[in-house]
Amino acid sequence: MASNIHFIGVAILALTIPIAANAGVGKYEEPLTNHPKYIEANAQLEAKDYSNALNNFDLLLEIFKNSAGSYYGRAKAHHENNNNTNAFNDYTRSLEINPNNPKALNNRALIHGSEGDFKSAISDLNNAIIMKPNYDHAFLNRGVAKGAYGDPKGAITDFSKAISINPLYAIAWRNRGITKEMLGDIKGACIDWRRAANLGIEDCQAWVKSQCIAQ
Repeated sequence: MASNIHFIGVAILALTIPIAANAGVGKYEEPLTNHPKYIEANAQLEAKDYSNALNNFDLLLEIFKNSAGSYYGRAKAHHENNNNTNAFNDYTRSLEINPNNPKALNNRALIHGSEGDFKSAISDLNNAIIMKPNYDHAFLNRGVAKGAYGDPKGAITDFSKAISINPLYAIAWRNRGITKEMLGDIKGACIDWRRAANLGIEDCQAWVKSQCIAQ
């Protein structure tokens, strides 16, 4: 049986890394956008230099305590360093200043999910999707959370929506196939795994060979 349906973001099998500390939507304008240290800190995030990025975001938040982008950037650096407690606190503080950041909601949902709080993860992802209706990663992550929360049919609906937004979303095909297999639809699972395998997902290539010969 296939297993291991994954969240997307900073978690296992991450295909999308949260970028741009001011990547929200709405009316909030980041006050430090043109500050040299802010630019440097975000460049360090891109370069995966999380230690120096954290130092710079700390300095920035000493200068200006209402910078949602700096809290978001520091949260991402903590998240990449697997410091979920500090990451969660900083995502939350960022959202208090700028509630209209779907990426912050998506990333906080990853932490809820990693701690088994799928109800809270779904809540954050619902809000992220309201803000950004074509947010494929949020649909995928909500599908994972719904599956873990005991709603596999809802999970399939969300994986399907992610695929409709991004037909090349290999992990969505993979996860939908796993969920179909769990529901006894091996034929449907094999169709999805073949698509994921063609998009380069190695475990799906193995599942096609081992479970889909007669399909």
